[in-house]
Amino acid sequence: DRIQIAINQQGEKVEKVVIYDINGREILNKTFNKYLVNIDVSNYSKGVYFVSVTGRNGAVFNKKFIKE
Repeated sequence: DRIQIAINQQGEKVEKVVIYDINGREILNKTFNKYLVNIDVSNYSKGVYFVSVTGRNGAVFNKKFIKE
């Protein structure tokens, strides 16, 4: 199981991705310099997760995903 992350602004790269579980515990904190990021979530427990994505320009985007 993988999630794909990209910023829908032309030329904007993903700088940092932080994933939290439903209890607010930080599961992943990783720095990138890519237009498209793939993250393996196969070892994550079932549940709801929150993703904070920071772009190179400093903009922060927050999303959630459900691992089934």
